[in-house]
Amino acid sequence: MKGGIRVIRYLLIALLIISPCSIDAAAIDSSFEGGNGVHAASFEDPVGTFNVITECDPSPAATSWGDWFYFSLSDVDGATPVVRVNFNNTRSGGPYWTGTHSAIRPVYSYDQKTWYRLSSINSYSGDVLQFTLPMMAANTVYVAMDHPYTYSDLVADVADWDASAFCQVSALSYGGVTHSQGGRSVYYMLIEEPGYYTNRFEMVITGRSHPGEPQASHSMRGFMEWILSDAPDAVTLRRKSILHVFPMTNPDGVYAGRFRSFDSGLDGNRGWDVLGPDSATEPPETFLIHSKIAEVHAYVTVCFDLHANNYSKPRMVYDATDDNWVVSDLDAIVVALNTNDVANYLLDSAFNMVTGYNTNFRRGQIESYGYHALGIEGGLYTMESGAYPTVTQRETGGAVVIQSIIEVMENSSKINLQHTGQVSPSNKSGAFQ
Repeated sequence: MKGGIRVIRYLLIALLIISPCSIDAAAIDSSFEGGNGVHAASFEDPVGTFNVITECDPSPAATSWGDWFYFSLSDVDGATPVVRVNFNNTRSGGPYWTGTHSAIRPVYSYDQKTWYRLSSINSYSGDVLQFTLPMMAANTVYVAMDHPYTYSDLVADVADWDASAFCQVSALSYGGVTHSQGGRSVYYMLIEEPGYYTNRFEMVITGRSHPGEPQASHSMRGFMEWILSDAPDAVTLRRKSILHVFPMTNPDGVYAGRFRSFDSGLDGNRGWDVLGPDSATEPPETFLIHSKIAEVHAYVTVCFDLHANNYSKPRMVYDATDDNWVVSDLDAIVVALNTNDVANYLLDSAFNMVTGYNTNFRRGQIESYGYHALGIEGGLYTMESGAYPTVTQRETGGAVVIQSIIEVMENSSKINLQHTGQVSPSNKSGAFQ
């Protein structure tokens, strides 16, 4: 759905594929949830090629990227389809992934659950990516730029997480605003196991402001599954911390298969009003999140924002302008990451986040409330080893990053963590909405 009732674009293309099995007609479709890639399609040379043009985000032009694709091909059983994707970017300055499209290795699936990554592409030139799928073992195949994670995936996950005694899920509602621009819930999760420590470390965690960065959601899922588990380290850190989690800050963009924007066309990581929550000046999604953060910010030490980007390796970003955050803190987190990381997936260096924006989620929190912001940008395509990360490795990475941050901050002079000497049950109340 693209900001309303989505027009189904189901294009029949006369097609003869040069393969062990010829096809008289084939269909390209991206009308399903999270789909993008059939803004337009044609049958051009070379013969037997599926030609797909991605759909841009809504205006304004500053966010009119079309770098995400996720579509299906049908009537392809026994064929080896050739696919040509034209990244339809109308943004001034060219495509977002400039210089890195050649590193893309698309994924494909027959059931939208088990995904396989291509080992190579045919070519990338002039914003056109061409690749050949292996001989198809089913009539329909789904093709995506990276492993998808949809809004429906989130709804299913938060229902499972809410069943934990240590996670309380709610759909945010403030000042008459109850949903996103497209009518979807914006979820908030409170994670804690009280009764063991006082002065616990509190952190805000946000993710998936940019729909075309699904790695953020896989990392979020891995973190959530770990922190709610019976793993000894997870139990210990859950008792020492209070975590305020916003797992998907742009649900409409994810549902519609956009790359970066809200329904309004505004970048999903923008729109924070540093003067305070304001439904008149902020997008509904941002207003709801800002309102909850305004309630809890007094004891928060740091925000962690999950992204993915076009860097060849995962990296941590941070803001060095906060006087309460020193290089030694960051160095300690990097050391902890290297100690905890066993899959060579995370990072061994860090760099400053862009500080020029005071109206995005990360900088907005620094400007408004003074606590620090960290983030992960990078690793959408490759690990440090040069290989391509699996979903499992991404989930493990999400757990390791959070574990490392909490371990460092609990030992920091900024946190006065004290054991209570007593145990009390969870104060969980309410139910998933």
